[in-house]
Amino acid sequence: MATRKIRYVSKPHKGFLQVCAEWQLITAISITTVIIALNISLPNLSNPSTQPLSTYQTRLPTIQYRNPIPKFIYLSYLNPVTGLYFKGNDDIYFVGFWVLVWLTVRKLSIDFIWIPIGSWLGLRQNSSKLIKFAQQGWALSYYSVFWVIGVKILSEYPDPIYSLNIRQYWIDHPRDSIPGLTKFYYLSQAAFWIQQIVALNLEKHRKDHYQMTAHHIVTCLLICASYAVNFTGLGLAIHATMDFSDILLYMAKMLNYLGGGWACDGMFSLFVLSWIVTRHYIFPKIIWSIYAELPSEMPWIWNPSQGYFFCTSYWVAFLVLLSLLEVLLIVWLWLILRIMWGVVIGKGADDERSDSDESELEVRQIQETGVEVEKKPLLINTPQLEALGKKISNS
Repeated sequence: MATRKIRYVSKPHKGFLQVCAEWQLITAISITTVIIALNISLPNLSNPSTQPLSTYQTRLPTIQYRNPIPKFIYLSYLNPVTGLYFKGNDDIYFVGFWVLVWLTVRKLSIDFIWIPIGSWLGLRQNSSKLIKFAQQGWALSYYSVFWVIGVKILSEYPDPIYSLNIRQYWIDHPRDSIPGLTKFYYLSQAAFWIQQIVALNLEKHRKDHYQMTAHHIVTCLLICASYAVNFTGLGLAIHATMDFSDILLYMAKMLNYLGGGWACDGMFSLFVLSWIVTRHYIFPKIIWSIYAELPSEMPWIWNPSQGYFFCTSYWVAFLVLLSLLEVLLIVWLWLILRIMWGVVIGKGADDERSDSDESELEVRQIQETGVEVEKKPLLINTPQLEALGKKISNS
């Protein structure tokens, strides 16, 4: 009374993205190592005393590196008089370098920090839950660190973000020169979101792959645009607002992969509350303030040489991108509330967006002569297999 099951495992053909995923760590480490080594071995390239002061792309004299190598590691356009940094095209070097840094740090932290932690906590080796746990651990690390940095920078403003005094973020416009920490935060955030788009397309696609891609692209556009036109204060406020609920989300997901329970449900409930407050109360208030208050308080001037980039087309573009982002957040809110309802009725906080944990194996039942057939439906029910089964059963 036995049924023998034979599993056929076909090795999938590796596509271009799979090959890139396997080589991303080696490539990223190699390039970053070469850039760092060149800067160490050629210190004169990055010595400020050997660099010329120039007003190219800036309204005041700043230190501009003549050689491209230092631009990858060091912030460009330092004003030696004020200690602040202007913005310009050379910032692209820094962003490109940090895309590679984030790809490297992400891979190393997942493989050598969070996977061992997940295994130590009881997750099975090479399981999809262990991989997802490690990915959420990396995200938790990043968002926790940069949320703290964002809050530190925002502490320079008179009122905290929850006071909803949105005017304070453009009252000194144009803020075309910013502290080094603010510039590092903004450029490394831009690099992180570009890295997110790359990583999203290297990993197995989830059910909300296209929504996530759209979200990351809109986020990159908003970061780059707000940086270029000197609205970094608003960008900082939005980032710090949203990062807090992301921290709670990743903690809840990690607890879920470890088995769920009351701790996971409690953390998920806190996440839902923070999501609604930050993304559907504070964030819409920021959008409304940009729509209703900013036009009457900002000078409608287009003078790039003095840092003024305010015109109708840019204002409308910002509103469209911010509104599109809010629409995506509302779609996710619906999914979040469905999961929350599962928590209320006792089903637990399971992520509906996750890809299947089942292995993609083709299982076929082969019935042997002299063995009574177990009456189970065939996965592939073809006429030939049915005829074979009847012949064996009647023999």
